[in-house]
Amino acid sequence: LLISACSRVRDFDRPLNRPERTTPNIPTIPSTPTNPAVPSTPIDIEPKASVGFIPLRDLGAGAYLGYQGGLYPNGQNTPPSDYLSYGLQMASDIQPINGKIGLISIGMSNTHQEFDFFINTYQDNVNSNLILINGAQGGVPAEEMSGNDPIQTESFEFYWNEFLPKQLENFDVTAEQIQIVWMKQALSSPMTDPLYKDFPDYALKLKEYEKEIIDMLKDEFPNLKIIYVSDRTYGGCAKTNLNPEPYAYQSGFAVKWLVENYIENPDEQVYVAWGPDLWADGNNPRSDGLTYTCSNFREDDGTHPSTESGRQKVADLLNEFFSNDITSKDWYLG
Repeated sequence: LLISACSRVRDFDRPLNRPERTTPNIPTIPSTPTNPAVPSTPIDIEPKASVGFIPLRDLGAGAYLGYQGGLYPNGQNTPPSDYLSYGLQMASDIQPINGKIGLISIGMSNTHQEFDFFINTYQDNVNSNLILINGAQGGVPAEEMSGNDPIQTESFEFYWNEFLPKQLENFDVTAEQIQIVWMKQALSSPMTDPLYKDFPDYALKLKEYEKEIIDMLKDEFPNLKIIYVSDRTYGGCAKTNLNPEPYAYQSGFAVKWLVENYIENPDEQVYVAWGPDLWADGNNPRSDGLTYTCSNFREDDGTHPSTESGRQKVADLLNEFFSNDITSKDWYLG
């Protein structure tokens, strides 16, 4: 890849030319059953211990509804060598800026809860220069965070103009010090939207919105170098329409296709790759042993991680990934 990975550190003392976020000019539409104002409502489904889908990493060159598996192109679970080389170049550029390296989470409520547990569990065990920041906000799915929800326009503006800057302040970091992002997103209540009736419609729309979020993150954090993206955890225990199966499983295809777009057309500012692969078929062990039980999810909705075991499971997967991935272990462990 003919992309220079020389120093991209922005002058810390110059003021950040940060755009004020306003929602796109999209029409306002009333709340209807297909555009619910309250996204989480009970549905008549029975929680399942497993659903029978093959995890992407195990699907390999096989197919789900005609689409090839694997986390990366050609059914593989590792990046192509030239793209990985680019990622290593970007990783080598990650150095403390005014003494700090910022790693921030971006996503919705599950992401917020899981990353909060991760911070509380692992902050004292990582590189002393690395600051873990929770930038995920509950109730802000991908359509709102990207500015594509015509009902929740205030949520979009609040997140980018107030919530995110305030989180940086709370963790005593600046936008210039953020160099790594972990993102996990979803679309809210896809069961009730006819646009997502057939695969791969949900995955394609989630991929589109995640790309738009990445473009905003590049503006927000001028020294951003790596974005790791994850799929959702198992959704077969869901008791509401928030994000049940098969949509939780299909979120993996959104991540796969998003990353493949960056492999085909590398970004000169950031390396975009898989973070920890979170989906497994409930109590049916994945090839690496990962499983979920319904006790890993909140009893009331079966979707959000339970306070202890569910949040800890993802926190441990994050730590395992950052400790071992070739593009992260040096700056993560120090």
